[in-house]
Amino acid sequence: MNGEPDDVEKVLVTENNYNSGIEGTMLAKSLITSGFGTALVLSVGPLTVAGIITEKTMSESEPTLL
Repeated sequence: MNGEPDDVEKVLVTENNYNSGIEGTMLAKSLITSGFGTALVLSVGPLTVAGIITEKTMSESEPTLL
């Protein structure tokens, strides 16, 4: 569930393994290929890392002569 073309197993993030680099992040359009799980959504849309990057890289439309 990470948006990558290859299956990547996710591990439950706990207090014990939080600082060890556990990969527990889901990205938009993630697919579940097997198993089951529960997700806690902390932010969506422009409040996500991807949303912040998108907003910062978008430029204002310049007026045209049309």
